[in-house]
Amino acid sequence: AKLWETRPNPGIRFQLKDNKWQVAKIIDGGSAHAASADVQKGDLLVEVDGEAVMGRKLPYQLFGTHGSLVTVTLLRRTASSEPFSVTLQRTLPAQPAAPPPPYPDTKADPQPQPTSTLDTDQGPDIPPDED
Repeated sequence: AKLWETRPNPGIRFQLKDNKWQVAKIIDGGSAHAASADVQKGDLLVEVDGEAVMGRKLPYQLFGTHGSLVTVTLLRRTASSEPFSVTLQRTLPAQPAAPPPPYPDTKADPQPQPTSTLDTDQGPDIPPDED
């Protein structure tokens, strides 16, 4: 399993592109602050908790204890953009729901049909009671 799937994280998935870490996705069920802080796909990760992001390794500081806070500084790829910081709460990734049980194949295993107790024939001959 990948770190994003098992460790508490800020609810943003990053990818390395052109030797820079950028926002690839805001994780459903992740930190509500990421969406409300206008974090967008393509924003570049500049700092994590005040430490510059360099190299090809994703900063381990993104991961931590469930409920703890992490501050990320991002840069939007526009000419007039200034870096901005967002403090996010690390949360455990949502576990995928178990698939529902398969429906029975009614064609392969037909259910017995109920029969009426009121048949039109009289049934077997029963001799009369003898006194």
